[in-house]
Amino acid sequence: MHVLADMPDERRRLLGIVFFSLGVLGVGIGIFWAHFAFLAEPSPVAWTNWIPRHWFSVAFGQLNAVAASQLIVLGALMMWVINKPLTWARAGFLTLLTWFELVLFFGIIPSEWLTLAQGPLQWTRQNVFLTIPGRGVDIEITGTVLKDAISGGYHTVVLGAAIVFAYKIQDFGKQPKKSSADVVSPYGRALTKVND
Repeated sequence: MHVLADMPDERRRLLGIVFFSLGVLGVGIGIFWAHFAFLAEPSPVAWTNWIPRHWFSVAFGQLNAVAASQLIVLGALMMWVINKPLTWARAGFLTLLTWFELVLFFGIIPSEWLTLAQGPLQWTRQNVFLTIPGRGVDIEITGTVLKDAISGGYHTVVLGAAIVFAYKIQDFGKQPKKSSADVVSPYGRALTKVND
């Protein structure tokens, strides 16, 4: 982020506009792609039959939309927040961006993962991926167990990343603390503390 803060204002604003525009275009393409790849073939909309109908194509469209949404956030930060004085309006805007990110990472992405796993991938109780033999009872790892384990692992990692990010962002924009040798007296000389 310090690289963005050190960039000239006009260049950063222009780059922000480019990122924001590419993000909006990318989200539109990703949603369009994922939606029509999810439909059965032949599609009711005949001109979309060139889009492959497979779980990989659905996931590609969804990942494209997520990545493009992060370009929108980065572009918005570059245009309206970085190197600007923090006002109530900017604080409200940052709150909106934070809410958007939390909804995306804790709501939309897990929901789309469950839809993908239960829909095109068909990870259900009937799909047994691994059987661990035991004494009298075999343990079966089904699609449902695997789907929920991936979802739980995702939530744990994202929550940890959010906590670390919230801790680190507090130092953004702060000047480094001056050492005692950097303190200058009213007469222009460096003050040093002498321990007796």
